Amino acid sequence: MKLVYVFLGGSAKGSSVQNKILCQIAELRNSGIDAKGWFFSPSIEHEIFLDEHVKIIPLTPFKPSQKYFQNFSINQDYYRQINGYLKAKQNEFDQVFLRHGSSGPEYFKLLLAFKDRLNLFIPSNSIAENFKEKQYASKTGIGSFLFRWWEFYKYFYVLEKELIKSFLPQLKAVIVFTEEFGRILNSQARNKIRIIYNRDGADCRNVPVRIPNTQENGKVELLFMKGSSMQQPWSGLDRLIKSIEDNGADRFKLYITGNVIDEGIYKKPFVKLTGRLSEEDLQNLVNQVDLGVSNLANYMIKFNETTNLKSRDYFARGLPFVQANSMPDVEGTEGDKYYLQLSNDDSIIPMQDIYEFAHKIRKDSEHTKNMRAFAESTLDWKVTVAELAAELKK
Repeated sequence: MKLVYVFLGGSAKGSSVQNKILCQIAELRNSGIDAKGWFFSPSIEHEIFLDEHVKIIPLTPFKPSQKYFQNFSINQDYYRQINGYLKAKQNEFDQVFLRHGSSGPEYFKLLLAFKDRLNLFIPSNSIAENFKEKQYASKTGIGSFLFRWWEFYKYFYVLEKELIKSFLPQLKAVIVFTEEFGRILNSQARNKIRIIYNRDGADCRNVPVRIPNTQENGKVELLFMKGSSMQQPWSGLDRLIKSIEDNGADRFKLYITGNVIDEGIYKKPFVKLTGRLSEEDLQNLVNQVDLGVSNLANYMIKFNETTNLKSRDYFARGLPFVQANSMPDVEGTEGDKYYLQLSNDDSIIPMQDIYEFAHKIRKDSEHTKNMRAFAESTLDWKVTVAELAAELKK
């Protein structure tokens, strides 16, 4: 089988999403599928080969004539160009694996053009995510508030609902990361969508194992690895900061890596913003801290289950962590004792529970080795993508 993985957003510098896709392509090939990646970007003028199987293809930059909703028009033009490229090369592949982008007329044309051999990967509950992002971005006055809500309803909500009801049932398959999300989609499409459940994986090949710091400084140190520069309220960082302020400011230190848009909400004496770190500096920080922090407010996007990359990365590094959602593929296994599951709501977090969990973990000298072994046997990309490959071959 020849499969092409299509992604709008390729970059020579890479990103957490792009690195995930590269892992998936490599493991699809190891599973017997002739997979290659066609990434598309308007930021380059000539094709760039990331390796012999993956290339970034230039798009012609588009400047819309209208004043409003420019991002919508730009994305639709890019999907028009991608559709044309795929049609010209359609004899080079049997199946398309497309990462979900921006719904709209040109996007729908692309889906229909290859519907019998198109597998659409939907990585998130995009309606709920966009809804919450609009809420957080609408705090700058009534004019901005009304505009953003009109934009959300007219150019996102209606189109995404149409995608689910009218277009997803026509595709070869829709890939989602949890069975819970698959049920959500099919409940809106009268169970007409062929769902493939494929959980996220751990990159054990490229992620080093931590060497825990054995010296205690009296505080429990927490690490949140921010994978996106976007303001994502479902990360729950505001919930965690409020909880530390209420019952633990003198006992906790919180490190936040990556780019942060609004630094004001993080200006607390117990919070340290590191910015983007090199892999060496990040690993030194992973060695230093006691616990990682995964998402703490997934209730905002209507999820209770997840298999997010952050939790997988913590397992691969051997860093115990806290989160507020369930992991069906870990619960009831030897891995579930290495994370503390909190309530998935907006309540104050019982910081004493986290404090006691950190001290319990410190006494387990084997936790790092055991977490890594669990990641390699159960969560690694080679395991999760092999499951996906078996479904794609059906």
